[in-house]
Amino acid sequence: MSPVVARNVLEHDGLTGLREEEARTRLLQEGANELPARKKRNVFTIVVAVVREPMFLMLVAAGAVYLLLGEPAEALMLLGFVVMAITIVQERRTSRS
Repeated sequence: MSPVVARNVLEHDGLTGLREEEARTRLLQEGANELPARKKRNVFTIVVAVVREPMFLMLVAAGAVYLLLGEPAEALMLLGFVVMAITIVQERRTSRS
């Protein structure tokens, strides 16, 4: 057999799956085969989660170093834009998906 044809062949070695009666019984006992839905998080819980992350803390420390070196414009840009805006937007997108 050519490799292309071999990919389309399903070898099941005599396995036939569950009987309908057994499938119904398992569905009643165990529930549907799906992931549990999670409660949506609001902006406050997202902000709290972001503030507790090590990457956030590292960026805050980098902003503090910029302030100590006398570069307030760079520090404000780092702390304001990168840390809060991008991180919170990404967290919201992640929680939606």
